[in-house]
Amino acid sequence: MPVPAYAATMKQSRSACRHALYLGLPQWLGLHLAAVAVGQGPCPLAWQPGPAAGGPNGVVRVVQSMSNGTVFAAGDFTLADATLTNRIARWDGATWQPLGSGLAAGTIEAMAELPNGNLVVGGSFTAIGGVTVRNLAVWNGSVWSSIGDLGQGSTSRVNALRRLSNGDLIAAGVFTVAGGAAVDNLARWDGTTWSSMGANFGWSSVRHLQPMPNGDLVAVGVQSGPGSTVSPIARWNGLAWSAAGQAGPIGAMTALPSGDLVFAQLTIPSRLAVYADAGTAFQFSAQLIPPVSSVNLALGVSGAGELLVGGAPQNAGTSSLVRFTGSGWSAVGTGGPGSVQCLQIAANGDLLTGGVDPRVARFDGQSWVALGAPAAPIVHATLRLPSGEVVLGGRFSMLGGVAVNNIARWNGSTYAPLGAGVSGPVLALALAPNGDLLVGGEFGSAGGASAQNVARWNGSAWSTLGAGVAQAPGVIAVNLAGEVLVGGGGSNPFLGVWNGLTWTGLTPPGNALAMTREASGDVLVGGGFGTYRYSGGVLQAVPFASHLVRRFAVDANGEVFAVGFFPSLTTRLARWSGSAWVPAVVAAPIDWALNVAAFLPNGDLVVGGAISSVFGQPATGLAQFDGTSWRPLLGLQGESVWTLAASADGTVFFGGSFATAGGFVSAGLARAAATCPASLATAGAGCSGGAGPVTLASDSLPWAGAPFRSLASGLTTPSLAVHLVGLQPNNVPLPLGAAGCGLFVDPVLVDLLLPANGVAAATITLPRGPGVAGIVVRSQVVGVELDPAGAIVRLTSSNALELTVGAL
Repeated sequence: MPVPAYAATMKQSRSACRHALYLGLPQWLGLHLAAVAVGQGPCPLAWQPGPAAGGPNGVVRVVQSMSNGTVFAAGDFTLADATLTNRIARWDGATWQPLGSGLAAGTIEAMAELPNGNLVVGGSFTAIGGVTVRNLAVWNGSVWSSIGDLGQGSTSRVNALRRLSNGDLIAAGVFTVAGGAAVDNLARWDGTTWSSMGANFGWSSVRHLQPMPNGDLVAVGVQSGPGSTVSPIARWNGLAWSAAGQAGPIGAMTALPSGDLVFAQLTIPSRLAVYADAGTAFQFSAQLIPPVSSVNLALGVSGAGELLVGGAPQNAGTSSLVRFTGSGWSAVGTGGPGSVQCLQIAANGDLLTGGVDPRVARFDGQSWVALGAPAAPIVHATLRLPSGEVVLGGRFSMLGGVAVNNIARWNGSTYAPLGAGVSGPVLALALAPNGDLLVGGEFGSAGGASAQNVARWNGSAWSTLGAGVAQAPGVIAVNLAGEVLVGGGGSNPFLGVWNGLTWTGLTPPGNALAMTREASGDVLVGGGFGTYRYSGGVLQAVPFASHLVRRFAVDANGEVFAVGFFPSLTTRLARWSGSAWVPAVVAAPIDWALNVAAFLPNGDLVVGGAISSVFGQPATGLAQFDGTSWRPLLGLQGESVWTLAASADGTVFFGGSFATAGGFVSAGLARAAATCPASLATAGAGCSGGAGPVTLASDSLPWAGAPFRSLASGLTTPSLAVHLVGLQPNNVPLPLGAAGCGLFVDPVLVDLLLPANGVAAATITLPRGPGVAGIVVRSQVVGVELDPAGAIVRLTSSNALELTVGAL
């Protein structure tokens, strides 16, 4: 017979249940939480510092080595290493540093060292470092200054700078005024004033300047007149100019020790024209075909007098910088830069190159060294695991100071490797029904063993999928039967299926951009061809074949959403009904061009793409939907975001082609953290019953607006369970309880649970709204053990969970 205390407790519980059911559990709990709300304000995500760029984050077009060993680089970049630099940076021997605020707008085309060691830069700009100038400026190591404007109007510019042996600076370009003096696209600075060089060729511009071994100066210009393809050549002997011939369109030039001129002609495939000095003019004498190619080759001469030519490799694995020995071509060192757009011989004889990957490199005669931090990560794929951790895949060797090989996981506080990783870029990630991770990309090994472009990680070791696939998969998915689908290929699309023993090729409708497993266990394949469904070994089209699917997103309930363009539905965001696409309740405006989508742990949807406004509110590429309304999210160019995923703790990862996020340097990988984080703690200890210790646990965190689910285990069969929810702690013995059983929650909500196989599932739907974040909700389960006749044998109790509600 129940004791009076237990009867009173159950009576109170039934009353509470009736009250809760009448209002609806979320609303009922919301009333109680509102009564104790502490006034917590909005909880926006906050950007965290990200990875540094690997040197300049854009193409370097000009490098300048100074006599003291300092190196300057200029080009199309906004940061270098971990510093905002704006188009120009200085290498201090260890890292790249800014030159004031740099160049906010315009281009730098040329650099040179003045006799006093200062740096002079020329190009097309009207201000640098906050100082008003015109196309020319000087950096003295601390500040920018002017030494006179070159040109007037928006079309004026400086194309080339050269210092003569006497220290005078020669500037060439498009300008008729230099420091107030009238000139004709050429001007001389003697350290005090600008003057004309006496040239009046009638050229529309001067493109190139080249000092000669004998001290003369050669200028190459552009002939006046529309459509002219002639490059006139002139020569300055120290006293006067003389016409020295002409050539075709020229992209670069250099002078050999013999006095011959070498021109890089603006042709594809690239060609070099050698012009011999014939006394009064330069005349064509030979043509060279270098094993590199570019619209604008980089030319130079080594200390040994050999011709150096830089460009893009013509074939994979070949060099981007070659030398001509007089009888043939050979690579300059091994493992050099991926492409070369400019080069210079340093004062100590080292060779400097600028271009792409790495942006700046130095060759000391023995080996190549990249100037700058390790290459910035390129993240192509992200995936949230059931544990709440996030896996990131791409092209990187380090993340957060941890050595990883192209794939890593975020465990809530740091990055960790997945064994030895894979040998090349990871492009796609998918989760198998058994929890294994499937990885696709451009690699030949995984964990040190041979694996052709696809591999499996079981949580502790890598394994292969047969002989793999010949092409690098851009997308990957696993159906409920465990079959692995891979696809991609761009202009050469492919689809393959691994059944655990063999690979089978399918005929793809086109290049697959996205794959996911739907609730039925089948795989959806999306792209510019619409959507296909792989079911029972057959690939079949679904309705609305004209639509475009870019990415899939799956919510906590397993529903599939897609971003793309669905003309027949007039939406950019659709939901899969199980047989067709339908307009999503959370449909995005038709003027949004969306690239990616993912769900936050509180159930909110995040999308990225070309989003400039969200229902009248300014936005920068990202938007968040909370189930009722849209709002702008953070500040990041959404069209440059390729992938995103959120961990269980509310950390959101963005991978793409951006350089900064929220004022932080975040080259290719940005991370935003919850400012009102959710947390979970355990109070008290469960007691033992007929089936052992009773334990309450959860693998999620309590987020406002989302259901919080936990599992009570260790219950007997048959039994009932009671879920207690409250706001205050308790610590009293449990009536009719086994030894050591206690109540650790002062309940305001009681819910009856029906265990199955000794496990009971408990759910709390946490309301959304101001003041909820930061409130602590307590949860406990009491087990009611029954005998075969249904009579109560005893009560047991679990530990309590203390939920600190978070908000996103």
